[in-house]
Amino acid sequence: MVNRIFAFIESQQLTPTEFADKIGVSRASISSIKTGRTQPTLSLVEKIKQHFSDVDVNWLIFGEGEAPSKIESNNEELKGIIIPIG
Repeated sequence: MVNRIFAFIESQQLTPTEFADKIGVSRASISSIKTGRTQPTLSLVEKIKQHFSDVDVNWLIFGEGEAPSKIESNNEELKGIIIPIG
């Protein structure tokens, strides 16, 4: 899920800082997720969905469904193959 979140951020042509500001979470939260110190929460996913209504939550969380069209389709993990972390 972390890789999909950051691929989504990139597809929106935002920096992680801009993304955090846009969805109303702390910049430290996004940084902590990126470095692996914390895992994304349901609250974060809800905030993403509130601000980006076209994102497929099933894709974001589980890697199933439709990836945003701007994301490179040749990345296997983002096409739905879930690779466990940790």
